[in-house]
Amino acid sequence: MKLSMFASCAPGIEPWLEREICELEMGAVGSESFPANVVQDVGGVRFDGDQLTMAHALVGLGLAARLLIRIATFPVTELSKLDSYVGRLSWTGWLKRDAPRVIRASAKKSRLYHSGAIEQRVMQGITRRMKDSPPPVEADEIERAASLVVRMDHDICTISLDASGQPLHRRGYRLNPSLAPLREDLARAVLLASAWDRKRPLIDPLCGSGTLLIEAAMLASNWPPGIARSFGIEPTALADKVSIDAVKHDRMTRVQPMKAMIFGSDRDARAIAATKENLSGFDFPIQLAVAPLSAAELPQEPLSIVTNPPWGGRVSADQHLNPLYRSIGDLRRRAKDGSSLTLVTSRRELAYKTGVAMRSAFLTDAGGTKVNAFVENAKA
Repeated sequence: MKLSMFASCAPGIEPWLEREICELEMGAVGSESFPANVVQDVGGVRFDGDQLTMAHALVGLGLAARLLIRIATFPVTELSKLDSYVGRLSWTGWLKRDAPRVIRASAKKSRLYHSGAIEQRVMQGITRRMKDSPPPVEADEIERAASLVVRMDHDICTISLDASGQPLHRRGYRLNPSLAPLREDLARAVLLASAWDRKRPLIDPLCGSGTLLIEAAMLASNWPPGIARSFGIEPTALADKVSIDAVKHDRMTRVQPMKAMIFGSDRDARAIAATKENLSGFDFPIQLAVAPLSAAELPQEPLSIVTNPPWGGRVSADQHLNPLYRSIGDLRRRAKDGSSLTLVTSRRELAYKTGVAMRSAFLTDAGGTKVNAFVENAKA
């Protein structure tokens, strides 16, 4: 069964997601199911494949926020016709009879603009076509329901199946988040933007609850990001056509020992305790220490410093952050020649306080705040 898919992501990281999809490993399960027609779009990447491509994308993509499977696209300007169009679609390949389902609608510059009315008409059309009576879904039961996404854009209706369920960045390991943690997918994007080769040492001297460290270890060991979670296809008819468990098993056979040394430190002992708790489901050999930035130990070889320091407006006032960013620059200057610095901040001025020549690799949104991933300029 050919599927048209859209992997959404945080703004600004589409190029890295496109590369991740193109390099998606199929392995023994799905060796002929490589993604095809991969095209970068605003807010994500479109690609084609089959059920195994979808399963490998769910388990293996670390930058995607959601994976949507397109069911139908058609023009419509009247609610009665929306109901009629939906009622003519074949739903048995997508949904199970009498199984719970939820519909989320949005509208932009369309004559059909009331999301509640759109959701109601789509539900009516599906129910009439399938001749079933799906049970109502309570707020705490949404995860057991098939989820459909309806988007009206300039009078064009697109209906998709949400294969992800909960957002894909929720890997399941973050048992103890710290204050203002970096989301898992954004942490991975920062690491990829840093051009870390997964062999040289990496240090996060302000590690908080360890998200950057854990994502780095996943990259270095080829650990599949979605291995410990469930997905939104499980309550749908697509679940009968593909084994997520088989794909997970296949991906775990290709996990390899880390070649890089990874170090994390923080002046707050509670942060290190949180990192250890979040690492409890892994056996990654990450070295941790309670230490202020000025006392962070550095390997005697070129390394990558990747960190998410407090930003302006997030933890404390900008003027109180200037000394911290100067200290980050001092740490970089203590490192061996050939080392590099990558950091996340909402203020370009703070990045400049490091005294290190840096450029923005991407601008994205983190919890409603625009932030940049700044990477050190490569020396000629």
